[in-house]
Amino acid sequence: MIKIISTLIILLAFVNIKAQNFDYFSPTDFEIEAATNTLFVAGKTANQVRAYTLNDFSKFKTLETKYMPKALTLAGKHILVVSSFSDGELLIADKKSLKQKAIIKVGKGAVDVVSNSDNTKAYVANEYSNDISVVDLKAKKETKRIPVLRQPMQVELSRNGKYLFVANFLTAGRADVDTVTSEISIIDLETEELIKNIPLANGSNALRGMKISVDGNYIFISHNLGR
Repeated sequence: MIKIISTLIILLAFVNIKAQNFDYFSPTDFEIEAATNTLFVAGKTANQVRAYTLNDFSKFKTLETKYMPKALTLAGKHILVVSSFSDGELLIADKKSLKQKAIIKVGKGAVDVVSNSDNTKAYVANEYSNDISVVDLKAKKETKRIPVLRQPMQVELSRNGKYLFVANFLTAGRADVDTVTSEISIIDLETEELIKNIPLANGSNALRGMKISVDGNYIFISHNLGR
């Protein structure tokens, strides 16, 4: 695991150097498609997504974005990219050519995205409007906004695809009480409604990374712990 993480860090550092040519690129997120040996990287300073062939970093395709690209995910034949400054967009592009297929307006500060197992819906975390955009990928339109707590930063699907977990960056309550903590919101994807908020340990804040265990029984969250 350490070797894999080290390799990915080296890859991203190399991409940043190669991509810059003395112009900033600033990687924010990436995906690797093993079947095609392709690395997809979002660069927030360049307002670009680039697709590199892993055995030849001198060759790459480029997708331009209007706003800073914050996150991306692969969805069947497409790549989904969320970008934002204040306003947010979900950009759909062809995975092979990086040709843009659609741009869908979502919430303020779009910062993360996941798609369901059959790639018919996408869920976008909107950091500044404090909600989750539900996007119909076939109709290519936003169908609903689901309010959560404060500054949703990351979204993760349960293994069975029934629930969406949302990491809220900051506490939604007062900061001058005995218990101050950020929470994980849980959304039922059948009803598309918020069903529960789970508070973390007292002092937990700045929630960022989130992953579901292989058996689906646990969710792991990286965060700060203040005392």
